[in-house]
Amino acid sequence: MKKYSFLFLIASLCWCLFGCNEDCGFGFSEGDAENIVPQQGDIVPMTMNSEDSAFFSSLLPSLERNKVMRIDSRDELSTWLPDSLLIPDDLDFERYTYLLGCAELHSPSYYVKQDTLVYASGRFEYLFDYFYSPSDASSVRLICGKYVKFSVPGGVSLSIDGERGLGLVYSTEILGEGLSTPDFNMEDREFALIRMIPDLYNYIQWPEAWNYPFFFTVDYSRYSVILWKRKFDGVFVVSDPDFKITPLSPVSYLYEVTHKFTPSLIGEPRTSYVVSVIDKITDDVQLECVFNDIVQ
Repeated sequence: MKKYSFLFLIASLCWCLFGCNEDCGFGFSEGDAENIVPQQGDIVPMTMNSEDSAFFSSLLPSLERNKVMRIDSRDELSTWLPDSLLIPDDLDFERYTYLLGCAELHSPSYYVKQDTLVYASGRFEYLFDYFYSPSDASSVRLICGKYVKFSVPGGVSLSIDGERGLGLVYSTEILGEGLSTPDFNMEDREFALIRMIPDLYNYIQWPEAWNYPFFFTVDYSRYSVILWKRKFDGVFVVSDPDFKITPLSPVSYLYEVTHKFTPSLIGEPRTSYVVSVIDKITDDVQLECVFNDIVQ
C-alpha cells in the first residue's frame, strides 16, 4: 500500500509540473526565456517592449498586405528598410525570431476570434480569424510577434478568415407632421430597440403611431431599428451625429452615437429623435448603446 501511495504522489507532482499549463499567459518574459529549450517546431511567444512595438508599428505603411515575414537576423530586416531608418539596438536576433506582417480586413469594426501562430505538418502558419460589422471602408492590422528562436527553417504563411456580423444600414431623423418634433414616451438620452411593430407601442400609442409611417415600412424579418432621443440646450452648436456599430463578440455589439459640440451664443434648444436601421437583432444577441460627446 505504501508503494502505491508513493507512486500516486510522484504521478500527481508530475501532472502539476508538466500538465497544468492553462494559466501560462500569451507571452513569457525575457527572464523566463533563459530556461526554455525549444524543441523542433515549438512556438514560445515572448512579450515585446513598448519601444520595439512602436518601431514595428511604424513599418505598417510599407508592408505588403496579407503577408507575414519571418525575420531571423538584422541583415534580413535591413534589406528592405529605408537607409534613414535605424534598427533598435535591443532587437536580439541571437535568441529570438520576429514576425512582421499586415492583414487587410473587410472593416475597421471587428472582434478578434483567433490571432496565433501554429506549426503543423512541417510548416508555420499564422491564423487570424475575426468577426466584423460591414463598413464602406476596409482596414489594415499589424501582425507582429517575438518568439524564442525557431529551431526549424521555413517561411510563414498567413491565413485570414473574416465572418460577417450585424451591420448598420442607414440612419435618419424622425419628424412629425409638418416637420414638427415627435412626442414619443422616452427620456432624454434613452435608446429603444424595436424588433417588431409591437415594440414601438411601448413608446407611442395607436393611432398616433401611424403619424410615423417610417416604422411600418421596415422589413422586420431582416432588420431591427434603434430609436433614440436627445435634447440639446442651445449653449452649443451640435454637429450631425456619427454612427458606429462594433462587435464585442459574436453575440454582443456596441452601438455608438458621437456628437461634436462647439460653444456658441446663437445655438437653439431642440430635441432630436433619430433611428438607425441595422441587420436583424435576434433574441440571443446583446446590444449596448452609448452617446459619445466631444466638446471642441
